[in-house]
Order: sequence, then structure tokens, then C-alpha cells
Amino acid sequence: MALRHGALNCRTSCTPLLAAILATGTLTTVASGPGSNLRGVEEHIRGVERWLDAEDRTLKSLVFWVYPEGLSGPYHEMEDGQVKEHRLLVTIERGVKVADMLKAVKGAFVEEGTVHVHVPAV
Repeated sequence: MALRHGALNCRTSCTPLLAAILATGTLTTVASGPGSNLRGVEEHIRGVERWLDAEDRTLKSLVFWVYPEGLSGPYHEMEDGQVKEHRLLVTIERGVKVADMLKAVKGAFVEEGTVHVHVPAV
């Protein structure tokens, strides 16, 4: 199955679904970005001991939102009333190495728009 060979990105067709998931407000949001080598994402993953094994692989599937550091959240209203979106939904399968997850997030990270990246266990 081709999906198992790398991260899967969704940039356009699933935007309404991603917006609906974000609107629920039930998922963790993490401020991070390539400028900090995704330090916020890595701290989020490493912050809970039971999420990683001795080989730096996730022990469970994870899902969270990432938005650019320096912003107040995954979207904001401009002075002219426009809403700017900048959010990445990250889904990670059990067994993914942290380094692989960070690489996938870095490759899918957006400063504007709504995107999803799924990182499968290999």
C-alpha cells in the first residue's frame, strides 16, 4: 500500500472537514514552526513519557493541531474582517519514530491555509 511509504498530505479537498474538526475545540493545539526546528511539536510529543518507547517510537496514535509560533491560534481575524487560517492537523500512527514525524510536519507546515498530514508507521 503506497500510503505506508511516507506522509500523506491533504491540502484542498478536505478543508471543510478539517475546519469542522478544528471548530470542535477538542484537540490540542501546539504553537511551533520550522524556524524553531519544530521545538513546540517535539516538546509536545516528548512531554508525556508514556507516548514514546526506548526506540523513540510512539506508543499510541496521536492527533493535534499545529499553528505558527507568534500567533494566538490556528486562525485570526484581520482588521478588515477577513479571517486568516494557518493550521496543520497532524495524525500519527502508533509506532512512528519522532524524527520521521518531525520531518513530515516540517514538510507539510503552512503559514496560511488548512492542511492535514498523516504519518503512518513504517
